[in-house]
Parts: sequence; C-alpha cells; structure tokens
Amino acid sequence: MSQITLSTLAGKPDEFFEINDDEKAKRLLLELGIISRFNKNPPSDKPTTQFVAYNENPTHHILALLYLGCEEQRGNGYLVHCLPKSRVSQKEFIAFIEKLTGVTQATILGGNMFCIGGSSN
Repeated sequence: MSQITLSTLAGKPDEFFEINDDEKAKRLLLELGIISRFNKNPPSDKPTTQFVAYNENPTHHILALLYLGCEEQRGNGYLVHCLPKSRVSQKEFIAFIEKLTGVTQATILGGNMFCIGGSSN
C-alpha cells in the first residue's frame, strides 16, 4: 500500500483505509498532529492497547491504535483506521470503536481513554 496522507484522504472522501504498516501509520499520525497523545512508555510491561479517536478531519473519522508489550515484535506498533464520514455516522464510528476496543460509549465520551476530537452527538 502506498503512503496515506491528508491529501489522500481529501482526494478519496468516500473510501475506507486501514494502515497496518507501522512507519506509514506513524507518518499519518504525525501529519495529523496526534502521535504525541500516545504513551510510548506505559507503566506496565504487560501488553497494552492505547487508542485515539479523531474526528477533526473533514472527510474521515480516524481511529488510531498503539499496541505495546507483545512478546513478538510484529504484534507491537500502530494501526490506523480511516472511515469516510460520507458513509459512516458519528454513532456508527462510536460503535466501531466499542467493537474494536471493548470500551463502552460512556467511557469514550467521558474522556477516560485516549480519545480526542469530535462531538458527542
């Protein structure tokens, strides 16, 4: 897969994207300005999953995940999902987050997780 950038998202507002290449995901997160929301040194050596839900992009809902602490290095790193706002409502995006992370809507909207941007409507 080629590099996904903000220009790519703007040029393809109706397409879904999944970025599972760690370096490519990092580049998009840097471009979005949200990579600093992740804690690369969690307080535990146990496997952790962090996520940032980002709705400030005009064309896509963005869910970025960081997996750390897995024994096999290939299990660690970033994963980014870009869901087109033209095809996925805010409510559906929250349901997607719940399904993927196991975190409830109340926790997401309460700001108790690594979640930024968007409205609660």
